[in-house]
Amino acid sequence: KPIAATMTRTISAAGMDWGGLAAAGVLTMIPGAIVIWFVRNYMAKGFALGRV
Repeated sequence: KPIAATMTRTISAAGMDWGGLAAAGVLTMIPGAIVIWFVRNYMAKGFALGRV
């Protein structure tokens, strides 16, 4: 199941599952942060050369 779909199911009769929602949010952000970490030098060079 996609994490975004799971995040919408954290609401129950007892309230919000804030721990699960926070964990899903972190898991959603980690892949993008890793990609940005590895391509940041290429992005900086591209901006400096005016190619982006």
